[in-house]
Amino acid sequence: MPMPRVIVEHSQSFIDGEARVAMADEPAKPADGCSVPFMFLLCAPRLAMNMAWAAQWAALGPVLHTLFPGKLWGVNLIQCIGPVVGIIVCPTIGVLSDNCTSRFGRRRPFLFWGTVATVACWAIMMNAETFGESIGHDESSRRTAKAVLFVLTYTWMDISVNVAQVPAILIVADFAGDRQLLASSIAQIYFVCGGLVVSGWNSLYGTMDATNKYHPFFYLLMGVLLVTVLPVCYFAQETVYVPDDMDRSRYDRLRDGFSAVYNSLRYLPRLLGVYFVCILLLQFGYQAYNSNKGDYFGAFVKGGTANATDKCNYRGRKATGNYSECSVEQTLYLDGVSVATGVTDTIQILVGLVWVATLPFLVNLYGVRRVFLASIVPQFSLAVLVFSKNIPVNLVAVTACGITQNTLFALQIPLILHVIGFGEQAGLGLFAGALNSAITIGQLLTTAQSAIAGAVTTQAVAPWPILVGAIATVVAFVIAFLKFTVRMNTM
Repeated sequence: MPMPRVIVEHSQSFIDGEARVAMADEPAKPADGCSVPFMFLLCAPRLAMNMAWAAQWAALGPVLHTLFPGKLWGVNLIQCIGPVVGIIVCPTIGVLSDNCTSRFGRRRPFLFWGTVATVACWAIMMNAETFGESIGHDESSRRTAKAVLFVLTYTWMDISVNVAQVPAILIVADFAGDRQLLASSIAQIYFVCGGLVVSGWNSLYGTMDATNKYHPFFYLLMGVLLVTVLPVCYFAQETVYVPDDMDRSRYDRLRDGFSAVYNSLRYLPRLLGVYFVCILLLQFGYQAYNSNKGDYFGAFVKGGTANATDKCNYRGRKATGNYSECSVEQTLYLDGVSVATGVTDTIQILVGLVWVATLPFLVNLYGVRRVFLASIVPQFSLAVLVFSKNIPVNLVAVTACGITQNTLFALQIPLILHVIGFGEQAGLGLFAGALNSAITIGQLLTTAQSAIAGAVTTQAVAPWPILVGAIATVVAFVIAFLKFTVRMNTM
């Protein structure tokens, strides 16, 4: 017997409006969840997805600084591409996936083709150096060709990874049934481990801007992506979605998908609207550090310079070509980048891993509201980074932020389903896309702020955006304390 149709009525304002859920027959209840071993299989692609994002921030981000030395505003402007793409792609793919009538299911077609596009992108990106050398006729033109190709594939990667990530999240919710919090925690553990792999690689072998060794790292990314996604596409047998309104044309369904950016916010229930604002502010706060961490440790803490760090031999690692040893300032900068993307990221991820493993038990004991409020407090430590150049102190402050960020991600899907209920037409993809948009809007505001700061001064400005991020975190706590009134102890 198919689940009864869920009709959600909303007010015009997603902040002040109330969402009323009316059932056509009886309330749709969650089906029995899949087995725990199958959950581990379904959640595995999240490992590859976070490896991709961690690679973009921790490995590819420093490459941008070396391709555009002394142009911090330009680097931050390029990094705005990712959030803009996420704001558009996540809700659109969520709705298109919800309405997909493919014989392969609703989620798997997007997951598969998003993966294929990502592998193709990485195959080109890792050869950007070679293509740049062959296209250009002198050092300046070769560097320009390499930079242009890298930025194009950087944008391609933002699109293709988002296309794959949205169904990777939704397919877990589809199969988890009444075990959403457990499934979400397992998915977040995979997600955390993805960052751990990248930070571990950077700790052992150095970042790509320091070594110019692209191929082994990209082979690792492609291998993990294929090994985790293909089994899900094969073993997760979805039923074909048969919509109630079969008379609607394909054009109408595509129009729904491309209008999802607007509709996901227009129809967001009040409680999810509060969570949306909190996610936006907390992401804005954290990304103020994360998007500038190489410059923060390399330039502000260590006092180094990023100029031409890809064209010198750093601590025995040979750059491509016949170059001299790095200068003192270049070495200090690369040492700082190694601290930021290596040991600091690794410790933060390990702490986050322990926290996520205990999250279901904490929610059962104290409820989502108390756990969420308590998890925001550690991100107050961002304020310490503005005034400290002591690496151990900064390491502790950054590590604490992992508790806040992992809680945000782990609670998203269980909270959405707690509010809207279950059923094929409940709008999971629409609202999951909306909360993903909150993440990307926060990132966009951060990169825009950093670009402005970099344009108006040539000094080491990394701490001042971080101070604004700390203030945003306090504002998020106040809003959550006053407005986040959910009563949820398990799911």
